Amino acid sequence: MIVDVRTTAGRRWRRLRGFPLIVSLLVLAIGTTAITSDAVLDEPVVGQGSVAQMMEPLSLPSERVATPQAPEPPPDLQPGIDAATQQARAAGAAVDVAVLDRATGEQWTNGAPATEPLFGASLAKLFIADNLLFRQESGQLVLPGSDRSLLEATLTGSDDSAADQLYQRYGAEAMITEVATRYSLPTLRPTNQPPLWELTAISAVDLVRWYDGFLATAAPTVVEFVVSRLRASPELAADGFNQYFGIPRALPGQVWAIKQGWMSGARDSTFLHTTGLLGPDNRYAVAILVQRPGGEFPIELIDRVTALILPPDLPLSAEPTTG
Repeated sequence: MIVDVRTTAGRRWRRLRGFPLIVSLLVLAIGTTAITSDAVLDEPVVGQGSVAQMMEPLSLPSERVATPQAPEPPPDLQPGIDAATQQARAAGAAVDVAVLDRATGEQWTNGAPATEPLFGASLAKLFIADNLLFRQESGQLVLPGSDRSLLEATLTGSDDSAADQLYQRYGAEAMITEVATRYSLPTLRPTNQPPLWELTAISAVDLVRWYDGFLATAAPTVVEFVVSRLRASPELAADGFNQYFGIPRALPGQVWAIKQGWMSGARDSTFLHTTGLLGPDNRYAVAILVQRPGGEFPIELIDRVTALILPPDLPLSAEPTTG
């Protein structure tokens, strides 16, 4: 028979083996001639050990506990960012760069340019989506199925017509202002030429801050909805533009969620932006924003500078290893 006894102090469990046999021996000793306490059960019960041994707490074998390790550190991205900035300048373009490692908190930029607001073009669609989904989660509105389909088209195929409808229907510039206030993004500014949402401005630094803040604070269902749509971005956007430039070309075959931007004509320049999240657990937030005078999109340039900034051996997973 095995009896479990829980002590008051420490709430430990001890197991007493041979309990009935011990009781019988004690009763027999009391009923016969008196014996000294030193003589009680000084011989061990065969196969059970002495009373003192039986009363000792069990010594359980220690279990090996896996120790979490930090994720693999990335290489220093600053030399590549500096080289990319020089190449862009040599080509007559301005490039604004910010990369945030969300696993370590380390951030790389190209200095002052990364903090200057630039027209975001289709990047504004990120903030339209954030505002609508936040308002729905907080009970301020209910998106009908048709508008949710428009939102999907806005995120995946970068559909301008879908963005136009949502922007006008749900608050226009106030939507951008709400997102800027909620995330404390000083360079996120709505257009002053309604209804041209593509003239929404933001800096590279504030864009990676938005990505990080969105992942950290939005409801899990909202994060899954947005990130899954960005990962499903097709090669050809709704307007026929090939949006697989920059990040997709620098890291082919890797896991990324992209939101690209392209626009021509504003300030007699073209704007071409590659941004998004890298890795299966969204370890990096990236913003590479390019502006160049003229009407030709600098696709080859943005491909070159992105390859300099994001090396192919960049460790993408933020999940800790165990040892």
